[in-house]
Amino acid sequence: MTIKIFLAAFFMGIWSGAPAQAHADDTGFFNDLAFVAQTRIAGPAQHDLALCHTTYDFRLLGLAVTRQLTGFALSIDDCQSLPGLPLTTDEFLAARSLGLIDASIPLPDQSGWQSWLHQYGVWAAVGLAMLAVVIRRMKALLGIEPASRLRKMAAKRILSAMCHVSKCDGTVTASEIALIADTAQRLTGRVFSVSEISQLVEQVDPVRDHVAYGHGLGDHEKDLMLRGVLSIAIASGRIFPEAYEFAISLAHGLGIPAKDFRRVLGLAIIDMNTRGT
Repeated sequence: MTIKIFLAAFFMGIWSGAPAQAHADDTGFFNDLAFVAQTRIAGPAQHDLALCHTTYDFRLLGLAVTRQLTGFALSIDDCQSLPGLPLTTDEFLAARSLGLIDASIPLPDQSGWQSWLHQYGVWAAVGLAMLAVVIRRMKALLGIEPASRLRKMAAKRILSAMCHVSKCDGTVTASEIALIADTAQRLTGRVFSVSEISQLVEQVDPVRDHVAYGHGLGDHEKDLMLRGVLSIAIASGRIFPEAYEFAISLAHGLGIPAKDFRRVLGLAIIDMNTRGT
């Protein structure tokens, strides 16, 4: 939901105040024009002039981050280039009363919601995005499970990795399959049947590329995969060399550094103690 809010606020900030010219390499304060509406005021070659807001923008790499409405101007090219023909407040009101400008167009409210939205919308969106990243990272560090289920692909991949490590000692017992099912449901929010797990155990490829386990997974999903694997590997209170080697190789393939490996191992130990194993 936070990402949707971020995208909505970000694009609203851009659409509600995109500069009349690209200025892709410009950073600083600039005067500009923003199209408002067509008028019935005739210009050169009997082409009706466009009504524009005159603006004072702060741009960062060409994007108008803040915008202040400073008045009106008339333009022969739909507000695409400066300078426009300045239109005073009295001239605007006179033209509007004569029907030359749409009567529904108000005077620019420099302290109104549109100006406020454009000035603070982008920064608010960036702040929300950064907050979402921080919260997500803190949840991963603290081992807090997500409120919703993981993607089916990610959950299935995590289950497959747990089946792989369970078979490192050569046999998988019924109690181990039950433990895999319980751990997978707790970490991913998805329920897997005993028959589905048994089938995956039989299909384990001992020479599978460990990097492939992480393809398409996010950092949190990779953390959960390693946590599930370590939970199964240490479930008996000791860890077989083959299982340890698989966990180390998996962490390397997932791009998980040593400090995060130790953090996730700590979470797996907590899981084990919580189960009373």
